[in-house]
Amino acid sequence: ILLALHGYTGRPLQEIRKWHSVVTSLNAILLAPAGTLTPSMGLGWNAIDCCGDPVLKGVNDLDFVVNGVVETFLDVLRTSLSGEEPPPLAKQEEQQRQIGNVIATG
Repeated sequence: ILLALHGYTGRPLQEIRKWHSVVTSLNAILLAPAGTLTPSMGLGWNAIDCCGDPVLKGVNDLDFVVNGVVETFLDVLRTSLSGEEPPPLAKQEEQQRQIGNVIATG
């Protein structure tokens, strides 16, 4: 599993295009989440002073990536492999709210 975080004002699709050949050659899965939408309609992360609103608002990107993106992906993978029923719709909606715009490919 590869995790690709776009740069400030970047988009997940740019990361998918950039990493596609690597993911294909490794037979891997690429997770490419979207950062926080800024007033200028760019996406950013709480990284350093370059990245606008997410820094100013103290957005907890580490929690988002670990508990939103990765854990939700692993929950879906565990469910798929075990043959369990998918989580109830309310749980799915909560997961979607937590992870926002996440694209997984592989």
